[in-house]
Amino acid sequence: MKNFANYLTEESQIAAVRKEAEAVRRKTIAKLEKKMGEAQMSPDTKRYWKSQVEYYRNLNFVGYRSKFQLDNLVAKMALAPKHMGADIKDDELHAKSRELVRKMKAMRPITLCDIMKSPDQRRFIELLRDGASEPVLQILKKEQGIDILYNDDMNDIPWMRSLGSKADKLANWFSQEGGPKQDSISVIRECMACKGRAAWSKWSGKAYRGVGRSMQRIKRYEYTGETVKMDGATWLVAKVNYKGRYGAQSWTPDWKSAAGFRLGGSVQVVLEVELKEDETFLRPEVIEQVSEFKGEKEVIRVSDRMVPAKAYVKLFDILDADKASVDKVDSAYVKRWTEGLFGEKAARKLLANKAFVKEVS
Repeated sequence: MKNFANYLTEESQIAAVRKEAEAVRRKTIAKLEKKMGEAQMSPDTKRYWKSQVEYYRNLNFVGYRSKFQLDNLVAKMALAPKHMGADIKDDELHAKSRELVRKMKAMRPITLCDIMKSPDQRRFIELLRDGASEPVLQILKKEQGIDILYNDDMNDIPWMRSLGSKADKLANWFSQEGGPKQDSISVIRECMACKGRAAWSKWSGKAYRGVGRSMQRIKRYEYTGETVKMDGATWLVAKVNYKGRYGAQSWTPDWKSAAGFRLGGSVQVVLEVELKEDETFLRPEVIEQVSEFKGEKEVIRVSDRMVPAKAYVKLFDILDADKASVDKVDSAYVKRWTEGLFGEKAARKLLANKAFVKEVS
């Protein structure tokens, strides 16, 4: 008897919800049809909401045996006009954006130079991290008062595609190790040619580059006779001329970073040059924010002309590469060994350096 009573109570409740559902259905359909008649909607949005109206119209509430299911259905129908309103607002924003995109196609293109001249380095960083859209939108908003949301129509703007392609080529420099990177270099040169480029886009000062050199090559260096002690190692100081193999090279303002890098060759050499602003691209702190090699301090020298440089040659590597088996290492042997390796002129300077003589004896 109790179960039958419960059944009657539940049926009564479901009947009440069905009645409510019917009222909500009529009200919802009326609101949706009114909005569709008044608002400007995209074809896709209109098609979707027409199908929703048809779905609500064909609902059979008698088929629902659960009060919980009916309650959920009623709640969803009641919210439908609000959801349609949000879709209409999105359509309006995208219609506005598409109109602005049409204007953008005809306006003066935003170029790399616009970004390089900006005092705010974040635009350049965003360009490499996220592509062309974000810095372009910021420039449009700040300088031309155009507030626009990104949309796929922007991909049809030729100058946007060009800027995005150049951003990709720039980003490749900071994601690849070694190699010529010719595509990157051509875009870097374009950036450097911009008149009035911002302070963050250039750098000057002492820069170092770690390289590996063969014994034959370091024998031709012009040694000054000086030695320096750095990081627990003795380095011979020499004068050399440096010419980059490619149109741009990675250097660093940090000696330790350079001394920790060697590519090829049996002898570690650290080159030192004075770089000027007109031959460099980006400050190290900017590069650190766009590079995939975190923790590295890098400066980019953009030139392949020959320049005078100071070379620090690791003495331990020379001794290790030029081993000799002798019974006695005396001053006469040290003199012969130094002259044989470096030549008489350089040997005279080196043998006058007590630190050098002590190291090789």
